[in-house]
Amino acid sequence: MKFYYSPTPVLIGVLIVFVQPQNALAFSSTGSVKVAEAISPACSAKIPTVLSTLEKIRKQAENAEAEIDKKVLELQARLTNDKKARDELENLKNQLKKQLLEVINDEQKYQQALENPNLPQSQKDLLRKIKAKPEEIDKYIEQQTNTKYIAEQQKLRIRNIRKESETKLLEGFVQNCK
Repeated sequence: MKFYYSPTPVLIGVLIVFVQPQNALAFSSTGSVKVAEAISPACSAKIPTVLSTLEKIRKQAENAEAEIDKKVLELQARLTNDKKARDELENLKNQLKKQLLEVINDEQKYQQALENPNLPQSQKDLLRKIKAKPEEIDKYIEQQTNTKYIAEQQKLRIRNIRKESETKLLEGFVQNCK
């Protein structure tokens, strides 16, 4: 892109926006580029608000991830120091295993579960998997009760929501400035 005069760079966090009256480019940390043609002075005036909103989204995501880390540490400490908590967890694991075995060992319940439109596809896939390999039940239960695994899954959701929010905001800005 050729600039006929020097664009004004604005740097906040990992977002760099170059602005000139006819064009705007936004480079995010993921390397995506957004281009708005014929940007008006009114759109240029909105850039600080957009950047501020992006910063809020980033802060909210960081705070949510920090809260997850805090809760994981608290839970790990409780499981380490509290026999009652460990016993409760073991009881929950045993109940879940019993319920899963009950479904896969009763053909009628198994078919009802597979045909249930309210049961998510991932759970139907899990039932098929453990029906074929019942030893997978223990692996699944251990995974679902592993604090680090749970924390990483929640952080992944937060990161995806952050990315979607940032993308939606930038796309909305670009769309409104065309």
